[in-house]
Amino acid sequence: MLGKKFLCSSILCFSTLFANDCSPYYNPDKFYETPEYLQELMDTSLKGKTLFGEVSEYKSLNFTKDSSNKYTNKSIKLKDYKFPKQSGLYSYKIKNKHIDEIEIATVNLYRYTDVEIAEEINNDFEGFWSDWIEDGYEMQLVPEQILLKYNDKYFTFSVFIYGVKGDTTRLEGTSIKYWMKDYTIQVNEYIECSKKKK
Repeated sequence: MLGKKFLCSSILCFSTLFANDCSPYYNPDKFYETPEYLQELMDTSLKGKTLFGEVSEYKSLNFTKDSSNKYTNKSIKLKDYKFPKQSGLYSYKIKNKHIDEIEIATVNLYRYTDVEIAEEINNDFEGFWSDWIEDGYEMQLVPEQILLKYNDKYFTFSVFIYGVKGDTTRLEGTSIKYWMKDYTIQVNEYIECSKKKK
């Protein structure tokens, strides 16, 4: 999960650099409208639950909690790795009593090549990505994060892929994880900060 670690480090640097100013990173103008495909995927997977909604909405799910306050749906375990077992909401993470991260999975019955799956996802999402990186177990589309907005929510979005032809996961089919982290609070803080600067 090098992409997530790099993302968190970048955010920390931005926060420190603009501690006394309005951080341009959270400018709402930098967030794209969520593509229709992802809107449909979220609506289907969340089954009426609010995106980054109240914890009580998600607690009814029979997910397994880990040490980092992350709750995960049924998984396939191979050595030290866990992969989604079925399509739909795969995990959510709680921070400060709110849903801070979610992962939605798409599990395919057969393996794609890296080129096939990258092109298919890029077509579904209206061409956000230009390349990908791989490490033998995990494939990630590049750029590693896309800033999106949906209704009144703002979030960063990344795509992780497992089980492509030639990798070492031993999965029967290709699995995709769509990872989203809530930036709504930070964007609203930026908006308020910008008003005070006028």
